[in-house]
Amino acid sequence: MQTACLQIFNLKNEELRIYLKNQLAAITKLVADKKLETASGDSFENSGRELSLLLAEWALNISLAARENQSVISDFVEMLIQILDIWPSMTSAIKPIIQSLYGDLPITQSQRFLTLYIRLRAD
Repeated sequence: MQTACLQIFNLKNEELRIYLKNQLAAITKLVADKKLETASGDSFENSGRELSLLLAEWALNISLAARENQSVISDFVEMLIQILDIWPSMTSAIKPIIQSLYGDLPITQSQRFLTLYIRLRAD
């Protein structure tokens, strides 16, 4: 998945991009289920943070392959919301990233993060 997410930008294949979005959701579901089964120590909590950041990175790479530049941020936010719905525990790992993007991007771009930003602040 890591290699596919890194190469999708070069392939310009929308069908593959949609397939990878679906695979991202499926992998997130597997990780969330595994976390419920093995939540017994700090080692999984630490790897859970790393997995959260990796899933967010994959979502970004898949989004960057969008055909229209305007849809990249919207697609990224949509994927993050989807994986947060599946695995809410990753909120703490990606919250600082979203806060930084929301605060640092130009208004026209950061406003697409508003829904996600408010949701993360509420958690």
